[in-house]
Amino acid sequence: MNQQNSSKTLKIISIIIGIVFFLTGSFLIYNYIYEVSTIIGQSDQSVIFWHLPILFIGMVLLVTGVYFNVIAINALKGSAASYNLIKTSLKSLTVILVILLILLLLSKIAY
Repeated sequence: MNQQNSSKTLKIISIIIGIVFFLTGSFLIYNYIYEVSTIIGQSDQSVIFWHLPILFIGMVLLVTGVYFNVIAINALKGSAASYNLIKTSLKSLTVILVILLILLLLSKIAY
């Protein structure tokens, strides 16, 4: 695979990751709002506090999805800096996912 096909593939991967993250983040934010709206007026409203991590993860995923899409669109327009950002961001995302997988495996071993 030559350099141009490789760069186009990375741009498409970035767009796909951006869309998946954006939709997942939107769903988590919607889910939090829905859960909170269903308990308004009830005596136990602890869900508002305990589900805050879902809201925060949703916001991070939403912003990350927008980020991946913006750099991919700029790279598709021919920006070399955006293409380098895509490469760096995908490498960083891979490292983060590996760390999260290791932590998940360690938590399963601990219990």
